Order: sequence, then structure tokens, then C-alpha cells
Amino acid sequence: NTYLKLDGTPFTSTPGYETMLFKDEVKNRDLRLAQTIRSGDYKRISNGVQVPAPPLFSYTYTGYQPIKWALDDMYYDTRDLNINSIPLIRYAEVLLNYAEAKYELSEANQLVIDQTINKLRDRVGMPHLIIGNEPADSRLDGIYQTHVGASIHPLLREIRRERRIEMAFENTRWDDLMRWKAGKLINVPVEGIKFVQSQFPTVVTNKDIYLSAEGYILPYFKTIPAGRKFDETKGYLFPIPTEDLILNKNLVQNPNWK
Repeated sequence: NTYLKLDGTPFTSTPGYETMLFKDEVKNRDLRLAQTIRSGDYKRISNGVQVPAPPLFSYTYTGYQPIKWALDDMYYDTRDLNINSIPLIRYAEVLLNYAEAKYELSEANQLVIDQTINKLRDRVGMPHLIIGNEPADSRLDGIYQTHVGASIHPLLREIRRERRIEMAFENTRWDDLMRWKAGKLINVPVEGIKFVQSQFPTVVTNKDIYLSAEGYILPYFKTIPAGRKFDETKGYLFPIPTEDLILNKNLVQNPNWK
């Protein structure tokens, strides 16, 4: 839902987006979506020969199959032949860090946005982010209001959106939420694709998958039936390891970690 449409407007401003099927919701979207999850035009090859795509629920709990970091040719994307390099830090992250820092310093003018966010958008042909003309996103604003207790400036919201979609599956989200003191965004319910039984006749609901009342896959239904909960009284700090407390009697455990 976070990925914008090709015209730069929020996908969730599309009438009927809540009931849209997967094949339709991936159309006309920021191209980084198709670089993150398998969409309709994704082809799988092995040693140069096209092979059938894996079953939808073979390695995903949500129905969205991640393909970021996967090599185009799966012949080389195995345990024995994998030569896929994973970057420790990308230039994109440097630009995103800079944009966020300049905003927090009240120095995020249009030149800064053009040097950072819009450089990233140029790579995928997305419209530029223009200060003062940020898209309205009542859904995302509502999530902040409900879970964090306050809305944020539209420019900051868009800087954070850009970070989320650009850095998907790159292990930065937790640190982002901690830095923003927005840990309660973890409480937002996690839902997968809109499930249609006729499209997956062999999948048994309430056994293979579990659905919300609206028909979305609930990937954590069995493991976390009450949903994810962030405890602000202790969640922003990690516990000090017991071994360190034993070795150094001057250390005191962080609040509420016992």
C-alpha cells in the first residue's frame, strides 16, 4: 500500500483498492514494487531456460513473493552456486540519510530534495517530490495518528515513504522506527494478498492459510493471534545481556527488562 502509483499519487486513493486482486494492484505502480516482489511479468529462468514460477505459497506467508536480491537466473541463485553480492550500504541509503537529516535540521529545501529523493525517483521514472505539493494520504496520516498519536508533516511523511520502499528487505526498518520513536507502527496489522479461493483451489483456508474478515491473508494468525504489540516502556532499548551484568556489577539492567 505504501508504493505510489506511476503518476505519483497514493495507491490507497484509488477507489476500491481495498478489494483489488493482486493482478490488478500491481499495475501502474512505482517500478520498485516489481523489483521487490514477483508481479505478473516476472519470468524465472534457470541456466538461460525459462522454468515455471514456484507455487504462490511455497516461500511466502503473505502471498507476496519477495524477489529483491534474487539473481535473474536461478541456476546461479542456489546454495552451491550463489555468487550474488549483497551490499552493506548503498548510495541510495546515503541520499535518504541526508534528506532525513536535513529535514530534522529544518534545512530540507527543494535543492536538497532534488539532490536526494528525486535522484532516486529519476531511476524509475517517478514524478518528482515537490515541496508544498506533497500528495495527500489520509490512510498513512491516519495510521500515524492512531498508532503514534500525532500526524507528521507531509514532507517528512514522503521522505519516510521513500525510505521504506527503497530500503525494503534491507534490514533497516527496525532502526528507522526506533530513531523516529514510532515503535507503535509495529502494531499496524500485517495482512497479505486478497485471497480468492477459485484462484487457488488446492489451498485450504483455516488450515493452509488464515483470513481476516475482509478476506486478506493473516500470516501471523497462528504464531501471534493477538497481533504484534510494541511495549514503549522498554522497547526502545535492548536488554543488557546477563553475562555483562555478571561481569560488571556497576551495570544496571535497562528499564522493565527482567
